[in-house]
This record gives sequence, structure tokens and C-alpha cells, in this order.
Amino acid sequence: MESTQTVLSVAAGRDPVVGHLPQLGSDPLPFLRSLRDQGDVVTIYFGTEPMHVVVDPRLAADVLVGRYGAFNRDAFAAASAQFVGQSVAVISGASHQGRRQLMAPYFQRARIGHYVDEMARIALARTGGWCDGDVLALDDEAFGLALATAGGCLFGTDIAQETIEDIHVQLMAALGEVGNGVADRTTGGTAEIRRIITDVVARRRAEGIDRGDLLSAFLLHPDQAGAVFTDEQAVDEVVGLLAAGVDTPAVALSWVFHELSCHPEVERRACEEIDAVVGDGPVTEDR
Repeated sequence: MESTQTVLSVAAGRDPVVGHLPQLGSDPLPFLRSLRDQGDVVTIYFGTEPMHVVVDPRLAADVLVGRYGAFNRDAFAAASAQFVGQSVAVISGASHQGRRQLMAPYFQRARIGHYVDEMARIALARTGGWCDGDVLALDDEAFGLALATAGGCLFGTDIAQETIEDIHVQLMAALGEVGNGVADRTTGGTAEIRRIITDVVARRRAEGIDRGDLLSAFLLHPDQAGAVFTDEQAVDEVVGLLAAGVDTPAVALSWVFHELSCHPEVERRACEEIDAVVGDGPVTEDR
């Protein structure tokens, strides 16, 4: 990355007191889209606090992959400590790299094939009861599907419907608490989401069985320093993964269905492709 090739700028419309909060609060999507035309790295302000948005894909790849260990998350780590503790999502340096190396094998492309059967089973179980004419809260259904998939594939846990609903409510509350700077492990959504995950971790610790999933790695496999995670460290990682990896695909899936419903011709072609590739058989690694 050469600085002479990188365009740095401050997003237009900054107020010296509130920064870009008016744009983010009233109509954020057009504002964020506008950053593409303002530079490679664009600074936006939450009040007087700057946040740097990496717009250029080349630079984003360098931050996330090429030099992932060179960037710290200290400000976010402090703000979210009550919620995700010392999760890999917020720590930096050698600790981050050690955690990342422990987790990496479970997210490699070759590993995805091992998850397909479980993903297909979960999707069928959650959608098998849908009937023509049903009215569904798609955002809730998508969240439940994403959470059940994460629970089954990464944590080897069948999550009951009532628990999924509780996690959904408490996770949204906890993220709001983090955003407002009031997250507290003793009360509110932050306390509840950590209590739910603590129960899951305690049951798996008592079970003591290596299921070959990510939670087994946390509880049974030593890290680079030769230490096995404590229950609290495992809870930190599970909460961090849920916060980062459940809501995002759920929202994306909801938008996919929304866009398909708005474009019948695209929906028809998508259904035809699914019928041609999968047919009436189960979803597998190959199709």
C-alpha cells in the first residue's frame, strides 16, 4: 500500500459538533453510498469521534487479510468490553493472531462441505412447516435460521425455538446498549445474552465430548500458548461470533427475498435454477 496512491478525505457535510450523526440518523444508506465517490479512505465523525471507512476494495483486503495484525481495535474493545469481553473480534496483536489461528480451520473453504448436511437439515426443519398463503415475519424467520445454523454448525448445539427468540430479543437489546455506551454485564440485554451463552458453554464443558466443532476447540484444544479457554473466554468468543455472524446474514437473506419479490422475472429464473440444480433431492456439497 503506497500513500501516494491513496486518497484520504473527510466526508462532506460534517458539523463541527455532531459530525455526521444527522446523515447517519435520518437516511444512512445514501450517505454511506456517497462515500465511494469521496476517496479511498473516508473519515466520518460520530460527534467529535472519527471513524475511518475503507472504501477501496484493494485497501480493504489489505486491512482484513494482508496486514490484519497491524491494526488495533482498542477503541472498540473498550466500548464493547462488557458485551464481548476479550473476543477475537476486538482484541489486537499476538492475542488476536493466536485466537484467529485456532479458529481459522473451521472457516476454511474445505470445511464448508462438512457443514452442508447440517445446514440443509436445519433449513428443512425451519421451513418445512411453511405453507402457501402463510404470512411470516421474514426478518424473524431469517434470524432464527441464521442462529440455528450457527448453533448447529459451529457450536454443535440444537437451539430450541424459544431460546432462539430470546437470543434475538436480547442480542438486539445488547447491541443497542453497546451503541449507546451503557452495556453492563449485570443488567439488560448484555447480561441476558451472556447468561444464555454461559449456560450453553457450561453444558458442553460438563459433557466433555469433542464434537469437532468450534466450541469443542475453545473448550478442549490448547491455543498457541498451550492453554485451554476458560468458560468466560469461550462465552466471549461465542457472543462475539453471534453478534458478527448471525444478524448480518439474517439481514442479507431478508433483503434477498425482498428483492426477489420486487422482481418476479428474477425470482422465476432463480426458482428454475434451483429446480434444475437441486431438483427434489437434498441439498449436498455438490449441488
